[in-house]
Amino acid sequence: MIIGVLGIIIGFLTFHSPRITALALIIYIAAWALMIGATEIAVAIKLRREIKGEWFLILMGLASIVFAALLLWNPLAGAAALIWIMAWYAVIFGVLAIIFGFRLRSLPAFAAH
Repeated sequence: MIIGVLGIIIGFLTFHSPRITALALIIYIAAWALMIGATEIAVAIKLRREIKGEWFLILMGLASIVFAALLLWNPLAGAAALIWIMAWYAVIFGVLAIIFGFRLRSLPAFAAH
């Protein structure tokens, strides 16, 4: 019930002030991308002796951090460009993740999965 009430409140706030809602969404997405990027880099550093090609994971982390920085640099302009930025981010991240996945599959510990 609390979630329903909060949903209604947030919905009305969104109708009342869509710009603030868009700004909050951009900041949320930027924070998410920043945390993902930092985690990817930390995991790459921690696993650098166990996996080859950890630099793909580092590139994925850097792409996430650059994406976050672009959104935070100018959030209002970021709102207009968010679709293009997200599209490029998704393509670059996806390519790097696929390459990283193939590298993991070549390792004996991951070959059976």
